[in-house]
Amino acid sequence: MSMRFPDTPDFVGALYTPSRFEGQIRDLEVEGTIPPALRGRFVQVAPDPQYPPMLGDDIFFNGDGVVTAFHFTDGHVDLTRRYVATDRLKAQRAARRSLHGLYRNAHTDDPSVVGLSPSTANTNVVPFNGMLLALKEDSLPYALDAETLETKGQWDFNGQIGNTPFTAHPKIDPETGNLLAFGYEARGTATTDVVYYEFTPDGRLVREIWVKAPYAGMIHDFAVTPDHVLFPVLPATADRDRIQAGGRHFEWQPHLAYQFGVMRRDGDGSDIRWFTGPNCFQAHVLNAFEEEGRIHLDMPTADGNVFAFFPDANGNAPSPETLRFQLARWTFDLTANTSEA
Repeated sequence: MSMRFPDTPDFVGALYTPSRFEGQIRDLEVEGTIPPALRGRFVQVAPDPQYPPMLGDDIFFNGDGVVTAFHFTDGHVDLTRRYVATDRLKAQRAARRSLHGLYRNAHTDDPSVVGLSPSTANTNVVPFNGMLLALKEDSLPYALDAETLETKGQWDFNGQIGNTPFTAHPKIDPETGNLLAFGYEARGTATTDVVYYEFTPDGRLVREIWVKAPYAGMIHDFAVTPDHVLFPVLPATADRDRIQAGGRHFEWQPHLAYQFGVMRRDGDGSDIRWFTGPNCFQAHVLNAFEEEGRIHLDMPTADGNVFAFFPDANGNAPSPETLRFQLARWTFDLTANTSEA
């Protein structure tokens, strides 16, 4: 390999240095004792770039997805580690170099990958219908063999949903076993379209609802209750003109209000209500529940932009140590004539 990885924060240190390794190790060294009764697997996925970035530097989120499985049996632990064989990774391996530019900006990619799925499949992996789904929120999932981690290919639920973005954080309904999911920017880059899906445990699509968000902001996670779905829209927005000009996909908007969309799961989307909160940063949902006409949503919250790699229009982003973090509970009164959270 003629290029080297840059000596920048996203490529150095114990967490970020690329390993570029896949394979199997039988009988890992163990400190202490693994209980013989512990049987099963721990599976995780993370970015691990196979090649140095095409533009000289990159962000951690743009690395190729690699899945690691730890197998526990009879007091032993074995390891299997395989890259998700995405279209993107296969093209890189054929060219022996990176072919993608800025995160989620196809206008900065090598012309040879025009039209290829941009998925890195690097954010989450979930079991579903006898498979593992490797997920990245800008694209369809990739299906993996649950035992060998071999990549089967992109998964569109047997043609039921088309080529739409698909969240990296789907949920499982504990009563029905249904898989609940959504996609944002669902009709193309920087669109405000959001689609909600429900699938039976055997993969049959039973619900598809389309709605519009107030602006094209990041919706990394979502929440569900027995009757409702909640979409938290982060004030990090996509702009088509900026992207086409070779800029960042997301830009922080320090004066834009946070938005929460609340709609019924059994409706058609016409009932969706948008509640407004103060400008803040939230990414992952902890819990949501309903109580006497109100919905409560628990999320970790920061009072400013945590993603310094998506600064505001002036290039400003606060240092993480200057931000205040707390666990927040947001309450949405569905019986009140107000849009305030």
